[in-house]
Amino acid sequence: EFRAKPLSWWLKEGHRLADAGTAEPFRPEPVAGAVYLHRMNCGGDRTVDSLGNVWMADDSRYVKTWTDYDNLKVEKGRLEPALGSQDFVEGGVKNAAPADQALLGCFRYGRKRLVFSFPVPTNAPCTVEMSFVEPGSYGRMFDIAIDGKTVEREFEISRFVPERNAVKRSWTVRTDGSGQLKISF
Repeated sequence: EFRAKPLSWWLKEGHRLADAGTAEPFRPEPVAGAVYLHRMNCGGDRTVDSLGNVWMADDSRYVKTWTDYDNLKVEKGRLEPALGSQDFVEGGVKNAAPADQALLGCFRYGRKRLVFSFPVPTNAPCTVEMSFVEPGSYGRMFDIAIDGKTVEREFEISRFVPERNAVKRSWTVRTDGSGQLKISF
């Protein structure tokens, strides 16, 4: 089984919001018996979570939309491929332990062009876990695709948890023959 890092994600534009407050406590608990091939701290540096799991830094080895917000450029009316930007949740993630703030407090944002690619075994079942945090009272909907297939349409973090709280989602898919698993949103 393949388990990808809980990707924290930044959203904007208002929609339905979960009740204000704090959601159930969140911990990056591994699934018993699962073999984790990759753990990425989306939008952040290499870190170790409260359970001792090491999470690799978000950098250009796995995502081609990696850049700094100030370096975004507009080209012929369209943003260039190096579109993804990084930031952190001001005030911290309410339902995360202090030791998990470095992991869950970082996030990425972009315009439906964030694509992460990880080496994986070919033609194998895998589970992708992603954790999301809504850093403010925004509530934008977006689709999530794995290997080009939409696994969740119109996902909106604020339907599941109040702002500045983490929620985990997971999907089981079969990898293709490319040896790469692509996660886009």
